[in-house]
Amino acid sequence: LVNAVNEAGSNGDGGIFTICPGSTFLLFSPPNSLATPLVIQASNTVIRCGREGLSNENCVIIGGDVQIEIVGSVTGIELQGLTFVDAREVSVNAFGSATTSARFMDCEWAVMTDATACLFVFNGGSDSPENTLSIDQSIRDLVPSDSGSMTVEVVNCTFMDFTRSRFGAIVNVGGNTSIINTVFQVMDTEASVITVVQNGTIELSTSCFAVSSSLLPGTVFIDNTSSLALNDNNFGINNEDAQGICDAIFVAREGLCVEGELCIGDCVDFEAETCLAADLPFTEAPTVSPSVSLMPSGSPSDMPSISIVPSDVPSVSPSVSVLPSEVPSDLPSMSIVPSDVPSMSPSVSTLPSNTPSKDPSSMPSMEPTIAEVCFSAWLDLVNAVNEAGSIGDGGIFTICPGSTFLLLFPPNSLATPLVIKASDTVIRCGRNGLRNDSCVIVGGDVQIEIVGSVTGIELQGLTFVDAREVSVNAFGSAT
Repeated sequence: LVNAVNEAGSNGDGGIFTICPGSTFLLFSPPNSLATPLVIQASNTVIRCGREGLSNENCVIIGGDVQIEIVGSVTGIELQGLTFVDAREVSVNAFGSATTSARFMDCEWAVMTDATACLFVFNGGSDSPENTLSIDQSIRDLVPSDSGSMTVEVVNCTFMDFTRSRFGAIVNVGGNTSIINTVFQVMDTEASVITVVQNGTIELSTSCFAVSSSLLPGTVFIDNTSSLALNDNNFGINNEDAQGICDAIFVAREGLCVEGELCIGDCVDFEAETCLAADLPFTEAPTVSPSVSLMPSGSPSDMPSISIVPSDVPSVSPSVSVLPSEVPSDLPSMSIVPSDVPSMSPSVSTLPSNTPSKDPSSMPSMEPTIAEVCFSAWLDLVNAVNEAGSIGDGGIFTICPGSTFLLLFPPNSLATPLVIKASDTVIRCGRNGLRNDSCVIVGGDVQIEIVGSVTGIELQGLTFVDAREVSVNAFGSAT
């Protein structure tokens, strides 16, 4: 993906870059960590999750200092349906010039700790030689170009679960931001959830804020050089600032409002009485410690989302083509991998093979190939392990290569941890249990728990990311 976008950018071309649904990009270590950020430098560049650009297609970018950066004087930039998790500094640097514009549609940002911001709109220098911030810089050090910064539109997006963020979810330094139908929940920031400074402008409509704490006054802070262009049908609840001045939108009239300095301004209320953001998850008092359900409330499903993995397992990071017009149809939901080990689930048959054996002395086999079910949905995996455990059976539970389980939001957050309570339970990534097949578990208080007097438990090739408390509680007895 990086190579394709870079090549297009170096030629001044844009294009549509479609990420395969279900892809997870781990930027913690080489080679991916050496190719960050992905830099957008050509107009009309669209990066989308699946052909429709929808977040429920599960295209996840995890880790890295900066994940994506927009530079130069470009227009028509769109990021659609991407999920950004756990960037160390900034998820997206919007560093384009004043004539640059970008739109974020149906994107999700989740789980960031001690980072600068999710979306950083800034054109020009600070005291640092580049458009980056050293650890000891503050808002007062951000000085954009005389012409101002770029324009960014955020539509139908969610921001959730940030701890000790330096400048909040979105910081706008001298640019124009339009926030529409977007949700912000569980924010802890040294600035505000949205911070607008240095002649910036913000339009805010049908967006919702819950359970945030900030050092600057206001869930949204606008300094005395910047302006609130629109405040329409926004909602907030259970938000607070350390100064006790404003829990909504604070528009400063005098003073920097930082480090104990003068701060005079107006607190502008959110207008709506309830959250009007359509089709987005929003809880007025979301908890960082969701209620734990050890057993699903309903009976196990027929597992419609389970797929069966091809024997030639595709690469974790397949090459992604630029698709400027026609896009291939949706990825098939089922494929097949032969299994040497019986699955706890009913066996699945393929069509008979008419291909002769490589051994010339062998007759062609007309027996169906036995295939092994793999799990691509967290709830299905939990249901299957729970069902086996409740009757004292173990089994081999294979996660489909390339699966990412996000335990940050319901319904997955309500089905954690996955509890292993039967001997001889094996949970593996792909049929070979290899880490490079990229089975990733992200978020949640506790992800997996082992209980009782059980033996023969194996977890093979799993990647655990950003559990709030413990990834695996090994709470079994001495035996």
